[in-house]
Amino acid sequence: MKDDDGAKYPMVAVDDALAIVLEHAAPLPTERVPLLEHGTAPALRRCLAESIEAAAPFPQFRAAISDGYCCAANGQEQTLHDDGSKQLAGTSASLLREGACRYITTGAPLPEGADAVAKQEHCARNGAEVSLPPLKPGADVREVGSDWALGDELCSKATPLTPADVAILAAAGQDVVEVYRRPRVRVFSSGAELHVSGPFDATRQIKDANRAGLIALLSDGSSFGGNAVVEDGGVLPDDLDAWTRSLGDALKTCDVVVTTGGASVGRADFAKRALEGASRSVVRFGRLHMKPGKPTTFATLDANSFSDDVEGEKRWAFALPGNPVSALTTASLLVVPCLKRLQGVARSSCGPSELPVTLSSSVSLDAVRPEFHRVALSLKGVDGSGEPYRVRQSGDIVAASTGVQRSSRLLSMRGAHALACLPERGRARLVAPGATSSLPAGTTVPGLLI
Repeated sequence: MKDDDGAKYPMVAVDDALAIVLEHAAPLPTERVPLLEHGTAPALRRCLAESIEAAAPFPQFRAAISDGYCCAANGQEQTLHDDGSKQLAGTSASLLREGACRYITTGAPLPEGADAVAKQEHCARNGAEVSLPPLKPGADVREVGSDWALGDELCSKATPLTPADVAILAAAGQDVVEVYRRPRVRVFSSGAELHVSGPFDATRQIKDANRAGLIALLSDGSSFGGNAVVEDGGVLPDDLDAWTRSLGDALKTCDVVVTTGGASVGRADFAKRALEGASRSVVRFGRLHMKPGKPTTFATLDANSFSDDVEGEKRWAFALPGNPVSALTTASLLVVPCLKRLQGVARSSCGPSELPVTLSSSVSLDAVRPEFHRVALSLKGVDGSGEPYRVRQSGDIVAASTGVQRSSRLLSMRGAHALACLPERGRARLVAPGATSSLPAGTTVPGLLI
């Protein structure tokens, strides 16, 4: 079959494709969720719809930083009489008389008349008399507002909440937060070779790895995943009407539809045909200038695009390649950023983080397409001695190939920390002077963290 996609859908660079996806993706409506609920943290990894400022300083009272004796400091050694009270965390503070000291525990409010705390291990006790070391006012005291002041920004809008953010908001008394809704995604796979039901025939059938991997990636709440609510759409048969019905049903309730397989140019490749045949549907790109992942398609449409109804809520569709590595790679580079944008993440922060990596061995280059080579990262010079190490220059992060890079070889994804961005052969000299068909060991290239 002739490849008509070459004229209809010219290959698009990955950076340009990502820009197109993010241009057409906008944050979903917001909702209020509790910070904590039944032993879970529903707000974790959710993106705030508004910045949160401190409604009060923290701490709101002067507090002891360590266990010891509180007193009025004068910069000199002192022997003071223990007034017999114990200032415990959570108790009210009574006045400390002049010339006296009082035992105090970490977190307890400092009584009036005291301005410093002497650590218990630095004190000597003789009956009711306590010898204290020289102290300056404020020693081992957490002053009012020393963590944050009234009106300080605690968490920024368009930033996913980390465990530290959840703790900060809890300390600030923020029980509920306004966040963007998590997108609903339905994932389909396709291919007559996929085992669906009945006895498994190892001579002609394979298990469905794509759907499993994509569901895991797109529902993953870490910074590398999509944090979406994912539904399993099953396996689509090689029938255009079935594709149309299934996609139309998914778009009624899901924000994003992801298919894998059926995105190339063969007779059984129904993804583009189904998307092109829908009303109010625009295929934004149909091929990528990359390896692996060339036959990747992205379209914008609406909830009613596969029916005769009026226009519905905006929807997004990705038709990914059928090879498992291609599907996971393009999902990491395009689908995950789209899901982040739908959840309110700032556009500039949606794509994978990039850092320079240095190739540990020579790698061959593709003749016509840039390649996203799976690599494991390590730090140059780390010998297992346990000595502390800091990255000092671009060549310090070493990238080792995960082996054979066939797009069907899932093992090339296991242990991969990043995608090393390799140019096509015609651009090799721009990266390594004198290079032609390969890049030598020691060449530094961009690495995209996955």
